[in-house]
Amino acid sequence: MGDVEDFHRDFLPRFIDAQRAFHDGDAEPNNTLWSTTDPVSLFAARGLSGIGTEDVTETFRFVASWFSDVRSYEWELLISDVSGDMAYTVAIERYTASREGQPPAPTELRVTHIYRRRAATGMRCTATPTSSDPIKR
Repeated sequence: MGDVEDFHRDFLPRFIDAQRAFHDGDAEPNNTLWSTTDPVSLFAARGLSGIGTEDVTETFRFVASWFSDVRSYEWELLISDVSGDMAYTVAIERYTASREGQPPAPTELRVTHIYRRRAATGMRCTATPTSSDPIKR
């Protein structure tokens, strides 16, 4: 198996499960996938960003606290690649969840993630640029 197939089999299922938990208010599965070795950065929806492990971890906890009552979660992979110790994914993230105490509502976003392989722990997230606007069709 090649690197892309290994990445899809070994890492992406854990990552997608962590994103579902995040949208149900639990940032910890997501945080465990992020590198604890700088450089780590986050460029997320709504203009939120973080630089450094501590800042990124706290930002994730803050943002996850906005979400609850996830009714559905789908992560549709559009494209991905692995090159050496780096990988990326572009996907459509669709979910129905409560945000900031509002009734659950559907959301659809284009998301791009960049990953870096760590020797002892395998692939880890290092940066997440995310579109801030829902996809318009």
